[in-house]
Amino acid sequence: MHAVVFSLKKDAGITLVEILVSVSILAILIALVVPLSGKAREMGAKAGCVANLKKFGQAVHMRAADTGDVLPAKEWVPQAEGPALGGALWRTQLTPYLPIDAKSETCLAETTPYKGYYNGVHYGWNVLSSGSNRPFKSILAIKSLSQMFLIADVKDAAWQILPHDGGGATITPEKTGGFVFRHGNKANLLFMDGHVEARSIEEIPSANQKDQPLYNAFWRGM
Repeated sequence: MHAVVFSLKKDAGITLVEILVSVSILAILIALVVPLSGKAREMGAKAGCVANLKKFGQAVHMRAADTGDVLPAKEWVPQAEGPALGGALWRTQLTPYLPIDAKSETCLAETTPYKGYYNGVHYGWNVLSSGSNRPFKSILAIKSLSQMFLIADVKDAAWQILPHDGGGATITPEKTGGFVFRHGNKANLLFMDGHVEARSIEEIPSANQKDQPLYNAFWRGM
């Protein structure tokens, strides 16, 4: 006959030290993952913005094929001039050539609701790139397609972009000429040849540089 032996040792379970160690490891993992996810969102927003601008660039060139190689006017064009050239502001003139995709209007990096001519459209037109009404500017007259920008990130209600005043240490959103720098202190700009660049305000020719070669190439394509 075998004797039954009962152990009086109890299962201690999870100790406080083990809990604290687990919590510490979890906190470290969160600290590592959260910045990475934020960076991923930022990169995704920037990539989406670049894609939006490239859609606009394609629309500009498709429209040019139908209008004798001219750029959209910056604003209202009388319909009497012909339906191919007419159509309110620049964005409306490009509407027939854009995909039916509302995302092409907005930048995911922008969280402020927009009010103005184009609610929810986060991009503006280079006012000096083309005329208002006739005569329209021909793409063929642009000396360097890779140096003149057309469309860029803008601030609230800035459907058009003008040369900024240089601002210096006193720079404010009102002094940027319409640009908004929402991608790591840089704005995305679409150039006439279809490429997109991210530039800081210091990298954009200001009104103080008027008539200089870099200014004329950037703003007027001259």
